[in-house]
Amino acid sequence: MMSLPAFAQALGGKIVSGGVSFAPSWHSDPRDLSGRLIPDPTFRNGYRAKTFSPADDPLRLRDYIDQMCGLPRFEHRADYRAPEPSPAEQARREEERERLRLVRAAEDKIRAERLLRIWHAADEDPGGLVRLRYLREIRRVELPDEACGYTVRFHRACPWEGDRVPAMVCAFRDLHTNEVVGLHRTRLDPETGAKIGRRMLGRVTGAAIMLTPPADVTMGLHIAEGVESALAGMMLDLRPMWATGSAGGIASFPVLGGLDVLTICAETDRSGANAAAIQECGTRWVEAGRAVDVVQPRGAGDMNDVLTEEPGR
Repeated sequence: MMSLPAFAQALGGKIVSGGVSFAPSWHSDPRDLSGRLIPDPTFRNGYRAKTFSPADDPLRLRDYIDQMCGLPRFEHRADYRAPEPSPAEQARREEERERLRLVRAAEDKIRAERLLRIWHAADEDPGGLVRLRYLREIRRVELPDEACGYTVRFHRACPWEGDRVPAMVCAFRDLHTNEVVGLHRTRLDPETGAKIGRRMLGRVTGAAIMLTPPADVTMGLHIAEGVESALAGMMLDLRPMWATGSAGGIASFPVLGGLDVLTICAETDRSGANAAAIQECGTRWVEAGRAVDVVQPRGAGDMNDVLTEEPGR
């Protein structure tokens, strides 16, 4: 029989009150820990399972647990019929769903307040460490004036894993409201300006790092994954420009009203994630009657790599 920590590790869940709470892979919100496993040697494979989501099939949930934990699957699923929960059980599940919803809402509120405190505490002028040392000298890109303050700031004492460190802070703004909903933080060496690490905070889905202010985006838009890649594209006259922060951000980038053309700055990677993201995003925009262009690097890497390979730079 597997131990409780082993179950938790296999399911990517949390140990709570002698069991494991986890989010099945088909749930869109990884914080929705509606799956529940309780070790029990009297049950098949040494556990009992239940779900607080009425949409979940109990048999599918057990199959998922067995697969993730490397356990034998249920052989008599054809004869299995999930019992209907009693009215009392249905009410209990509904109460638990509401409790979890309120907890998530409170967590989201705390997270939003925290990231806004960090953002407002950062200097609107990115200063020498960000603009000159990290971006110009190390990444060999220029930060345009319109991005300073609105999108990119310098935090002299940014919260970082219990410490306070110098960091470049970039705002993820909601694609429809332009409100700051997430932060992309790059920790910098205070002496050399070199990148030490990166962290995300807040929401990035449905948001972008708007290096060009929305007011200056009219007929078309360029998007890239990383901030440095997007800045390199701007130096190659690819404007207006936003960064999505990841391949997933490109894949989910929605069709925006008022834009006729979307240009995607590609990058090569061994996983093929960028190419798949471009295909997904491009298909969505073309089906909506919009034009899509793809700027492909000549060699391996992204737009920043292309720029640093330019003669005379």
